Amino acid sequence: MKLKASFLTRGLVMAIGIPVIAAVLTYHALGAALYTKELAAFYGLEWEPWKHGVSENGKPGNIGPTVPIEYLKVHSEEGNASIAQMCPGMASTRGAITISEVNGAQVCCNAFSDQDAVAIREVAGQIHYLCGKWPNTDYVVQVKNTVKSK
Repeated sequence: MKLKASFLTRGLVMAIGIPVIAAVLTYHALGAALYTKELAAFYGLEWEPWKHGVSENGKPGNIGPTVPIEYLKVHSEEGNASIAQMCPGMASTRGAITISEVNGAQVCCNAFSDQDAVAIREVAGQIHYLCGKWPNTDYVVQVKNTVKSK
């Protein structure tokens, strides 16, 4: 009887586990592909997987220029500072700047906790950044003359 219960348990784990593992792998592969497509669009490229490859979700890779996440570090960490004081001259296409904590520092974008670099490009006197992971990416724009020297 003990052998039967063990066999049943393993069968149940396999029946539940395999679909869950398949779903997780599909989500990660889909996330990487859709993030890379969004990244290519950020750089103004028509994404071609065989030409540009696929970046890990949230990792800009080598499709275009990147900068360390510290470029988006808040200007003021005072408890009573407003978002405008913390992130001067910045706007997000999502409608509001999000303050995230990355590697113990506060940054002016919706980033994930271990993000180390962001995509960057300059357009008409503004600096554009792409932060985060698909489906939670954040396109942040900063007026160039408000960029803090790093």
